[in-house]
Amino acid sequence: MLFPSNELDYPYFPFRLRVDFVLVSRTDDLSRQYHRSAFEKALRAEGLIISYEVVHPFIFTLISCPFWRLCKEAEKESIYAPLKKVLTEPSLSSILISVPYSTFFVAPDSVNYVSVPFQMCHGHLFINFEDERKFFSSCQRSLLTYQILCDVDINQFIERDSSEGRRRSSLISEDPDLIRRKGLRFMLIENSYQDGFILHDPSEGDPQYKKLKEEALMDVKQFIVDLEDTRLSLSLIWSNWLKTQPLNMIRNYFGESIGFYFAWQGTFCTLLWPAAIVGIAVFAFGLTKSIRNSPELWKECFLLNSTGETHIVPCSTTNHLTQFFSALSKWSLNAFDTELTAFFAVFMSIWGSIFLTVWLRNSAVLTSEWDCETLRETESDRAEFVGTATETDGVTGETSIVYPHSIRWIKIFISFLIVLFSMGIAICSVIAVILYKCFAVQALQCDKDFNWSCSLAINFLPSLLNTGSTMILGMIYSNMVYRLTEWENHRTQTEYQNALIIKLFAFQFVNNYTSLFYIAFIRPEDNGFQRNGLFGLGDDYRDVCVEGTCGSLLALQLMVHLIVKPFPKWSKDIVIP
Repeated sequence: MLFPSNELDYPYFPFRLRVDFVLVSRTDDLSRQYHRSAFEKALRAEGLIISYEVVHPFIFTLISCPFWRLCKEAEKESIYAPLKKVLTEPSLSSILISVPYSTFFVAPDSVNYVSVPFQMCHGHLFINFEDERKFFSSCQRSLLTYQILCDVDINQFIERDSSEGRRRSSLISEDPDLIRRKGLRFMLIENSYQDGFILHDPSEGDPQYKKLKEEALMDVKQFIVDLEDTRLSLSLIWSNWLKTQPLNMIRNYFGESIGFYFAWQGTFCTLLWPAAIVGIAVFAFGLTKSIRNSPELWKECFLLNSTGETHIVPCSTTNHLTQFFSALSKWSLNAFDTELTAFFAVFMSIWGSIFLTVWLRNSAVLTSEWDCETLRETESDRAEFVGTATETDGVTGETSIVYPHSIRWIKIFISFLIVLFSMGIAICSVIAVILYKCFAVQALQCDKDFNWSCSLAINFLPSLLNTGSTMILGMIYSNMVYRLTEWENHRTQTEYQNALIIKLFAFQFVNNYTSLFYIAFIRPEDNGFQRNGLFGLGDDYRDVCVEGTCGSLLALQLMVHLIVKPFPKWSKDIVIP
């Protein structure tokens, strides 16, 4: 952690520069010192102020951005700033419109002003322009500083040192035919810096704050009183579960990306209420009907065979626990095949369309209020993006890196083939589990004498195998697809994320839902897909479910998915919090 320079120091006092960004390197890492020195020289040339704190074995490089440099960068990036005396009321979420007493659940939020792109020559028109500590929010300061760090290029400083005959010593080796900008993200990728992060705003919960409040002089106490505790205000309002989320405050503190995430999460969780209520009602109806149709099940022990039919097996009269769970599982599984199942499926389809429409409206409102319409237009290149040549813009005169479109399309086509092959492997894994089940039925003669071993071998074990193969293939594919998308060499972060999402969605859809689609549409005997057995192997290798039981087997497979798949992450969170 970063320590104060003395017992009564605090990193946010007026007499100490505010730290806008922190870079971490190791004291014993001398091999990359050349690039770190060039990078810090480039930062000083941009007007940034650099100081150091050493906590062995780490060196914390503290970067502060002066107000004039922030203003210059804000004007360059067309950052929107609020105008004086021109305010608007924050919009309510679409899900609260026309709801009686809905304002009771609305949390107090920050006032939203009309904003326009910032210009230094008209600074007097913007709110708090005269107060350097308040004009830019902590989020904006960090964003602008981060943008400056990413936009600097140490190539010119390296070339200048080389032309002056200085010795270049570094572990970084690159293809000389490739061209890339060498800014902050490049330095992090090459491990010149171990990490980079921003600091939280000061709060009453900080240890230094409490100590200063008790021991400091009157002028320091007054400064602490006047200091706005945005973290405390946000925490108190946000933690009230009866109120909606203060999205403007979240955005002002964490930024637009995290603000949109919590806006989506709030919309999704709120709209889950009607879906959950209807789902519970449908399940309660099915469970009630199942109990009424089989009221004496608790007196018997039974097993489900490979087709979903019930087999009564010997059960000790003293084993009441086995009888209870046997009856409970039978009632629960039968509760999914009722007259309301089709209604619930239609309801969820309509619910999905309504949720998408509501979220699109909410996101459009927030995009307008938060002035994010031009975000993609001003997006900079990724540090991982490399080019084969440079060209000069005839209008702006700026030099940009170019990469041949033909090579990129060839890479995308190869990636497409690899994704198709991976999807085929996922389908083959499901087929392998199905064939195992058919051979297990014949090997254990479960079609003649059905017992507990048969139930374990052909019902529960295949479900576990399906889930296990889904998880293993998902982990392998995820590692591969990140490297594949990186290899495609996308220019912007948006292009990279879109390509990554398409690959992940295509494979994960096939990987997670193939077994469920098979049970729902291929296994039902009435659909006639297995008249001569699987792959024409004969009637002995038919994997079907009789009418009224397919929904139960589908529910069993889905239940195993929901229980087993999160288990590794839960275990990791418990062992390594």
